Amino acid sequence: MVKLRPGRYRVAPARGFVTTARHARESEVLARREAELAEGHASFRYSGYVTVSAPSHEELVAACDVVQHAAGQSRLALRRLYGDQASAYTCTLPLCRGLR
Repeated sequence: MVKLRPGRYRVAPARGFVTTARHARESEVLARREAELAEGHASFRYSGYVTVSAPSHEELVAACDVVQHAAGQSRLALRRLYGDQASAYTCTLPLCRGLR
């Protein structure tokens, strides 16, 4: 495989069409993923929910910044659920915890 700089093209001699470095990389990733699935590795994606609460708007903004920073250091991607707060909030409730 020839390493290419971004934006460079090469002609695939066997097929006679133009490919990019990006397309070659995507093909490599796809082949690796197919091999993992063939070996029995399952395909999973995890999601978690974080609720941030504060008594005032200013404290809420500060708390959100702290949580966002901590997630970034942990290589986690957080996404705010604008308009879905009610349904997302139910995912973070400590249901039945502490009940005896």
